[in-house]
Amino acid sequence: PMSVKNPSFIQAIESYYLQSGSDLYRQSVIDIMLTIYASNPSNYNALRPYRILPQFIDRFSEYCDELKEAILNLVIFIVTVVNQAPFHELKSISEILDENITLSTLKLFHQTITKITNFDPNYKTIFRDSGALHKLIHILKTFHENLSSVIPSLSSSFSSLQLQDIIHSPSITSPSLSSPSSVVVSAGSSSSSSGTNIPTTPAQFEVFSLVVTCISLLLKGVKSNIKVFRESGATNILFKLLLLPESRAPSLQLLQVLVEQEDEFSYSDMNNFVSLLGTSKVDLLSKKDILETCRKCFLSNTKAKDAFRESGGFVTTFSLLLTLAESNLTQTPDSPHPASPPTSFLQDHEQMSSFITTIFRAWTAAVQSHARNRKFFRENIVPAISRVLNMLDILPTDHGFTILDSLLDISTENVDPSNVVLDDMRIQNPEIVTVALQLFLKTKSEFTSALLRHILQIIDVCKSNLAAVAYADAAEMIVQEHGHALLNEFDPVHSLMKLLFEQLAGYWISVKAVRRFFNLVGHKDVNLHLLKCLHNTVKDGPVPPFIEFDYRSSGFGCIHLPSFGERTWPPANGYTFMCWIYIDSWNAPSILSPSSGSSSSFFSSSSQLQPSVIELFSAVSDDRK
Repeated sequence: PMSVKNPSFIQAIESYYLQSGSDLYRQSVIDIMLTIYASNPSNYNALRPYRILPQFIDRFSEYCDELKEAILNLVIFIVTVVNQAPFHELKSISEILDENITLSTLKLFHQTITKITNFDPNYKTIFRDSGALHKLIHILKTFHENLSSVIPSLSSSFSSLQLQDIIHSPSITSPSLSSPSSVVVSAGSSSSSSGTNIPTTPAQFEVFSLVVTCISLLLKGVKSNIKVFRESGATNILFKLLLLPESRAPSLQLLQVLVEQEDEFSYSDMNNFVSLLGTSKVDLLSKKDILETCRKCFLSNTKAKDAFRESGGFVTTFSLLLTLAESNLTQTPDSPHPASPPTSFLQDHEQMSSFITTIFRAWTAAVQSHARNRKFFRENIVPAISRVLNMLDILPTDHGFTILDSLLDISTENVDPSNVVLDDMRIQNPEIVTVALQLFLKTKSEFTSALLRHILQIIDVCKSNLAAVAYADAAEMIVQEHGHALLNEFDPVHSLMKLLFEQLAGYWISVKAVRRFFNLVGHKDVNLHLLKCLHNTVKDGPVPPFIEFDYRSSGFGCIHLPSFGERTWPPANGYTFMCWIYIDSWNAPSILSPSSGSSSSFFSSSSQLQPSVIELFSAVSDDRK
């Protein structure tokens, strides 16, 4: 490899570059330097004291985009190939970041930090130390100041933008499903609520979006960088920029990075999200995007789940559904509400369905593997879901199946709607299955059987799923709400409903449900199908849930013990396990021969059978504990 022997030659190249007025000649100098660095990695250290490349970068604004890209590629080469940390070059690059930076230059900067930080994430702190993070934050603040000069409310503190929760302020009679191009003015603005024109070009919003993307890249996974960003006060600026549809998506992107970091999590962030969800000054499309961001944060940060509950997130999102339902009762296709968007009634249902499923998926992520959220959700939200969905009157539409399917995902806490593998689904919120069973007949006829089959598939995964739904009194609900389907053998869902009832009642059924069932049996139009249903329930009921053996290739065998809070296993005082053994069938011919009809033939045939062996095993741990 060739080493630099004559530094004066390099100085001549530097002088030629700085005096040249042609980007073409300057490009040839950059190519020469690339060749020098590539020939011997030690050449970079030999030339570092001369700070040639930083001087080239200082005149960055004079160059064409091709020359800018060549210089930045040379810096990337030094990092990824020469394997040196060019701090002075990075510091010079940071100096080009100001409020007047062009979109093309910012794109090149984004490409540079992306390649370098992908090569080594430690460069995220080096970019902070070189000033890049502070410069990007300054551009963000300048963008906000420019907007605030047009929309004065954006310059106020975020707390003044917060309105009371929607549940305490039911004046929102028509939540707007406005298009993304509209601008919603925040509270306190003297402008019209329908929006105002913002003298900001699309390119400026694109610059803002790219700045936020660069900041997100530098913050992700680096606590010290997140601390710098929070201390700068830029977090509140992002929440205020959520009020503008043009800046909403980039702001949510960066806020998601902040909330996902559990070590640097701030409860005020989730409180701000919930406040935006509960104000009428934010349109439904914005709220939908906020909910989707919250859902992603729940999946990566358990603290965000606690903050959502404590900030009133469950109540606020349910109140959104309630307000939509109340608005729906006062609005018809022939006389739409004057504040409704200029779209057809069917299109409103499409957007409404998407909004409802977004809420359900956010709930699913919020309760997943979280005992306190499950309890709060079960006690405060679940009892009213059925009533609200009936008021929305959306289940009879083409979107009814999608809504109930996303509702069923809450029961198994399935956070991946595309997941069609049922083997690992365990019902954690069985009350939701009961709600779905209450509502499924509200959907179109072509959906009802599919929904019942889906419920049966989930229940059939394991005995614990069957037990959970049975103990939620689903059998009683079926007799009470869908007794007609059990009575009428010509009902489209009769066979599936009968099968579901047999499985649930065969496992466990309340005394009240038994009484209701016998009231059906005593009905004047009762037929043999109902009696057969009772017979099958008694005859083929599953074994109680003390022992579960899973015979699949990837299955397991276990003793399932209900848990009552935190406890150690095994107990300090020991434990006793007792169970009944029920023999479903003998591995032998039938005891009664086909021709036998008397007691004598019974004894004569039974004496000829081979004995069946019952084997009982005792299992103890190796340490005899």
